[in-house]
Amino acid sequence: MRTVVKLGGNVLGDAGVLDALGTNSEGDTVVVHGGGSHITRRLEAEGTPVRFHEGRRVTTPAVLETVHEVLCGTVQPRLVRDLRRRGVLAAGVAEARLLSDGTAARIGVLTAHRVAEPALGEVGRVTAVDTARLERLLATGWTPVVAPVAASPSAELINVNADDAALAIATELR
Repeated sequence: MRTVVKLGGNVLGDAGVLDALGTNSEGDTVVVHGGGSHITRRLEAEGTPVRFHEGRRVTTPAVLETVHEVLCGTVQPRLVRDLRRRGVLAAGVAEARLLSDGTAARIGVLTAHRVAEPALGEVGRVTAVDTARLERLLATGWTPVVAPVAASPSAELINVNADDAALAIATELR
């Protein structure tokens, strides 16, 4: 049986939580991480307004760039390192990398479509999970660590709520 664990930004550095993952992860766990507090701190440091609409982060193109940098370039590598220090064979799965032309290279496991709420901007809901890629990692003993940044079918980056990403992965992996 597969297990999907979602770690929110407030527990990412919690030694007890990470120790528990190190003790209980036997190649059958997928970790999905958030990082909202880290994103907020970075945006505030940059002087970018932080806005929410109905509990979701408003993600302008500039905010999306910061979201991607923080989740895929800071939070995820740190979490992978911390898990490896605890004996977990962790592999970061970066959902999308921004290419020079502004599109996303499909190297992750989440596909999403923008939500119908224009006020949210570059925010979407997961519509597909590449379970084959996750299963290949799991079958060889790796623990995938998934950042909640997705690519649209047209290769655009989309910010996805980490809780929603974890639910989609858990539903598809079974």
